[in-house]
Amino acid sequence: MPMRNPIRFLDPRLSHRSGLQKRGRGFTLIELLLSTVLGAMVMGSVVFLFANMAGSFDERETGTNFAWADNGGLVHRITIAPSYSQLPNAIQLQNVLMEAMQSDGVNPSASCVYVLGGTNEQGPGSDALTLPNAAAAPPVVLGNWFSDANPSLFTSASQFKAGLTASVAMTPIVSPEDFSIFVIKGVSNVDLVIHCRRTDVGVGAAAMATYTVRCYINGALNPDLSYAFSISAADADAATVRPGAVHYWLRQDNDWSLNDDLGAQVVFPDPTAVPYQVASGDVARAFSRFVLFLPTKP
Repeated sequence: MPMRNPIRFLDPRLSHRSGLQKRGRGFTLIELLLSTVLGAMVMGSVVFLFANMAGSFDERETGTNFAWADNGGLVHRITIAPSYSQLPNAIQLQNVLMEAMQSDGVNPSASCVYVLGGTNEQGPGSDALTLPNAAAAPPVVLGNWFSDANPSLFTSASQFKAGLTASVAMTPIVSPEDFSIFVIKGVSNVDLVIHCRRTDVGVGAAAMATYTVRCYINGALNPDLSYAFSISAADADAATVRPGAVHYWLRQDNDWSLNDDLGAQVVFPDPTAVPYQVASGDVARAFSRFVLFLPTKP
């Protein structure tokens, strides 16, 4: 006996004689136009958001160039915060710093991480007075100094700095927010160097604070991991949490020469975090989302 249509057998309403064919019509012209307009609005909003964050739209510029960011012959101008065009480099720099400190199974982890500059660099209550020249990184191998003294045996950034001074040009600190980071692998390899500097330009209310971050990998400047931006000096000074470094000591005993530097809290300049105060009195005084604690020996 022939088998009846299973669909009709299970539910007669789903048969070809039911109203399914009538309900299964296509879109009308009005519906198509409306869906096209709505879709274009949604896609346009998404494209605008990502393009704006990527810096595709014009940002305010200070008119000052930073030649170290030369990209294919185009020298970029320093932009005024919030500077979304500089954010990808700032984020990638954090990733590279974390990777340099850890072992990936092929490359070894860092043997030492030293932060120069900032508060308590030379001990509790003794701040840094000089820093390496930010325009250059030390050579990959620092000659006889690293051959004779393994920096992994040092207990503080001040000891590392004392030996580094003989091989690298040192300059007076312009801003207390200036600092440098040296990641050492093995005995003599300066794997990663980061220089953060603040420079104020202008007078009075028109003064601008320019933050410049340079990253060197194996002694070579990497523009893709470097960034710069400017912000009102008054806004920068009003921030509760500013860029810079603070060293923490486990103990210090001059009689027994016990100088154990635990490490340093480091705050990197954030090109999109702008300190502000609203009319209601609420404040947002943090200047950065890039806050790290870097131990002397990871």
